[in-house]
Amino acid sequence: MSKTRNEKLAALGRIVTVAAASFMLAAVVPTLALSDDVITGCFQKCQTGGCGGDLSCRTAANGKCKLNGDITCTSTSSLIPAVQLIDGTDLDLAGNDITCTAAQCNYPVVTMYNTGSKVMNSGGSAVISGPFTWGVNCGSYSGSVVENVTFSSAAAIGVSNCQTVRHNVFDGSGAARGA
Repeated sequence: MSKTRNEKLAALGRIVTVAAASFMLAAVVPTLALSDDVITGCFQKCQTGGCGGDLSCRTAANGKCKLNGDITCTSTSSLIPAVQLIDGTDLDLAGNDITCTAAQCNYPVVTMYNTGSKVMNSGGSAVISGPFTWGVNCGSYSGSVVENVTFSSAAAIGVSNCQTVRHNVFDGSGAARGA
């Protein structure tokens, strides 16, 4: 009986040692922390004010949110756009793509909800592609800008109701409308 007890204690000691080593490793290896201004997936919004407990909201740094990786939207239907620019905030695609892989994504990629918003690309190639309803809908707001973005089969309407549309590529999608 005591041998069984000693074996159990030895096994428990090995488990504690492994757990302690794992904890120490986790404490040493830094995790990649995303900043609050990074759009990480579909159906998120960017605004300058605090987001409270809204997990889909990102707080703009210096008036801008950005992508730090490609985003793939798979939902076929939504009442909200993939990205919402709430209060004059900007979206920098930063060389990343937004793609719809569903048969049809019945929503816009980006919708602006106030004056002065801008969708731009400061990095390499940034492509909006797939069967979205619109690529970017500026809502006829003054100061709205879309620049340096490629729209590839992005939508029936690539860019809609924007004040300024410049240096974009429309490849197989609807061109700018109401710009």
